Amino acid sequence: MALELPEDLLKRAADVHGTQGKPAPRSVSSALKNAKDWFGDFRLAINARAGGGRRIPTFRESIPNLAPVALLIWLFAGHEIYQRAAVALNGTVVSSETGCLQPYNNRCDTTYIVESQNHVRSTYVAGPTDASLERRLPVGTLIQKDKWALTYSVNGKIVNDFPINFYGGLMLFGLVCALFGRPSSRKPI
Repeated sequence: MALELPEDLLKRAADVHGTQGKPAPRSVSSALKNAKDWFGDFRLAINARAGGGRRIPTFRESIPNLAPVALLIWLFAGHEIYQRAAVALNGTVVSSETGCLQPYNNRCDTTYIVESQNHVRSTYVAGPTDASLERRLPVGTLIQKDKWALTYSVNGKIVNDFPINFYGGLMLFGLVCALFGRPSSRKPI
């Protein structure tokens, strides 16, 4: 069932747009169809004027291919999540050495030697990224981090400092880029 337009509105539209010779549309759907046809004809006329075999691309065709951007976003976010999840530590910090880039003392990293309960020592470097565990833990700190978990515990206190919402949002943005930023597969008019 089409929505009928009031008669006085149709007359005013015909007077304003100079369509007295043509029958006025009787419904919103027919008015939209007429507008779509008019815009299609308009684009064909512009493309004909461009000449030389050139044509003006449609809006969908003018969106750049964002698939490479999406891939880079997924690689970055996925790598940070993987680096954090792949760490497995369980033991006491027996050595801690912090070094920073000079001359500004920024981008510090801490090299830990962690001794497990069965006296096996392992080395872990906490760098200046979100994937790293806390830096500057004192010697004697009990640290426990299970593999594939994003949280860990320091002296029995759970630490949840990984920004999973940020990286999840970044991956969602990458998915949107991959889905909607691809070139059109439709044939041009």
